[in-house]
Amino acid sequence: MTPLGEMCQSLPSSQEDFEKVHDCPALMVAPFSRKGSKAGIIELQQTVAGQGNRMPLGLSDTKPIERLGYETSRRKARFSLTADKIVWIRKPGDNSSSDEITLGRAGDNDLVFPNSLISKHHLVFKCDEGIWKVADQNSTNGTALNGQTVFPTVFHTIRDWDRLDLAKQLSLQFFSPIELFHVCLRLKEAGDLFT
Repeated sequence: MTPLGEMCQSLPSSQEDFEKVHDCPALMVAPFSRKGSKAGIIELQQTVAGQGNRMPLGLSDTKPIERLGYETSRRKARFSLTADKIVWIRKPGDNSSSDEITLGRAGDNDLVFPNSLISKHHLVFKCDEGIWKVADQNSTNGTALNGQTVFPTVFHTIRDWDRLDLAKQLSLQFFSPIELFHVCLRLKEAGDLFT
């Protein structure tokens, strides 16, 4: 796992360079509960057009809607440069027997999260013709996608900014490489966050 602050500081100068290094989607890993104000937490907001199109990000203390000329609703996300981590959704080099990427607390998963409330084999990701999907694997404590229960063994499409909550202990936010580049770019542009 890579700390978000480190990812932002070492951000390549172009989106193309970023995609050469990071060719798979990522999960932003954060503690489930964020109560009160915490040092180092930054809010970003995504502006979303009425037709559901994903629009560029802006920092919450700017006026991205007016600046970008969109009349849209706002969707906020909070990030901590020190607490949040990035984990890439990919198979380890020695595990290419399946096109599915597993997540759980057991060591035989592709993505291992050693938390007693996370099931040994909690969920699975797969990419089907460029569209990423996720399914709960009959986990004991369940999975929610954007607040809605994910039914066991049923694959659900997952998109940029979608949030997965595992066992009410772990919050994961999904980002394509392009979207993560833009999140990091906006955070890096804030400048004083890293001094």
